[in-house]
Formats: sequence, C-alpha cells, structure tokens
Amino acid sequence: MSTDWRTEYSDLCNEIEILEIRASDLERQLSSSWKQCYNGIQMPLDKAVVWNDEAKEKLLDVVNEIEHKKQTRMLIESKLGEFKGLEYQVAYNRDILRKPLTEIAEELGYSYGWIMKVSMRVKRLKGRKKEESA
Repeated sequence: MSTDWRTEYSDLCNEIEILEIRASDLERQLSSSWKQCYNGIQMPLDKAVVWNDEAKEKLLDVVNEIEHKKQTRMLIESKLGEFKGLEYQVAYNRDILRKPLTEIAEELGYSYGWIMKVSMRVKRLKGRKKEESA
C-alpha cells in the first residue's frame, strides 16, 4: 500500500494542532483547580492537589508529544526540501510552504505557465495514486 507524503505531512500537522488545543485545555484546568480550592468551591485541598498533579502529568505528556511531533515535522520538511526534481520542488513549495505558483515560478526561474502545468501534472499523478491504492 502506497501512501502520499503530502497526506502524511498534513496529518502530522493536524495532530500537532490537536495536541496544542489539548495542552491549552489542560492549562486552563490547572488554573481552574486552584481557583476553586482557594475560593472554597466544593473541592477540598487534598483532592485539589491530587487532581492538580494528575493534570500536570497529563500536560507534561502532551507537551512532550507536541515537541516530538514538531521535531518529526522539521525533519520531514528538511528532507522534502532536498528533493531535486522540478515536480517535487513545485509540490513542496505549493503544499508545504504554501507559496503561490507565481512566487514559485519566480524563485525557480520558470514561467508561471510552465509551473502551472507542472503543478497540474503533480495533482493528476496524486489523484491516480489515490485511485490505484483504493
């Protein structure tokens, strides 16, 4: 089964975003637990300490996972940037760096029309690969 690197990269970026949302939520929970304890709202100090420690541990796990995935993303981006073929360079600049085709054409020293043709060819190949793997 063949996988498309663009899909894998996109999934990785989405995972990072989801984990960052989760980390933000855990940080909010940590702040909330102490406020509830100090305001005397239905949480004894001993329970607040246990709950707080558990939330800190979860937050640390999520933060570590985010860092690991960001490192993986940087390694992938570095390797993708090393591809030499024009199709790869166009796909990398378009899909990873999110550059417009006009800018890609200018940077690579080709006409906009040619880069547009290459981009379309890459998209067609991507579509065929998806059909073949289905």
